[in-house]
Amino acid sequence: MKSAMFILLAFASAAYAVSLSAVEQQELRKLDIKTNILKNELTSECPQFTYNFPSGKEVVGNVKFSVQLEAKQEEYAIVFKELYKCHQWKLLSKPQECLTAEKRTESWRLDHNGGNIRPGGANSQDGYACDLHDSNRWFRFTGAAGNRLLNSCPKVNSCGSKYPIWSDAEMPTAVGQAVAIDGYVVLEEGYCKYWTIPLEVMKCSDYLEDDFIYKLSAPADNSSSYSCGNGAFCGME
Repeated sequence: MKSAMFILLAFASAAYAVSLSAVEQQELRKLDIKTNILKNELTSECPQFTYNFPSGKEVVGNVKFSVQLEAKQEEYAIVFKELYKCHQWKLLSKPQECLTAEKRTESWRLDHNGGNIRPGGANSQDGYACDLHDSNRWFRFTGAAGNRLLNSCPKVNSCGSKYPIWSDAEMPTAVGQAVAIDGYVVLEEGYCKYWTIPLEVMKCSDYLEDDFIYKLSAPADNSSSYSCGNGAFCGME
């Protein structure tokens, strides 16, 4: 087996074509494209790190397809490993609250047009979902629920609830910073901010645009939770 040295062909495209069949050329080009995609992703997601990928050695004369393929596969493997390390570093560098936050994944949270969906479930009333029992627990929107809290007024009977909850507050810009914001309960058409509830929001990373978690603050009377009144948080994409 040859060592993990990378090969730069000394010949231009004409010589390259003479050495390899069209199928072999295509396979090598596909691998080059895949490697470059990973490199671009790596430098974009973890630009704070320095990457010194081996530049290879120059080989004079035609090089067997198997040798070129092995070299390109080794290069791809190295870049893939570095990208994995980048993702692991990002995961571990997140605030602990972001790693343990509960996930809201329900598709009905994206209904903003008064679909009158009644998903039921624990703490529901008349089939309408209620999130107001979850004070002091961080959560995030993900999957079918979207990726953040809705920032515009929904219609009543939206988001799987009778009284949907949203917020037009500005989100924090510093990672790990928990900021108090106001959430709003929609009572009926024309009453987008009928009732204000205190929320906290935290930014979890810089590399995802809407990487936020949310928490319903404890009631002002210091009770453990709110009275569930058919209010649920709306998600958005």
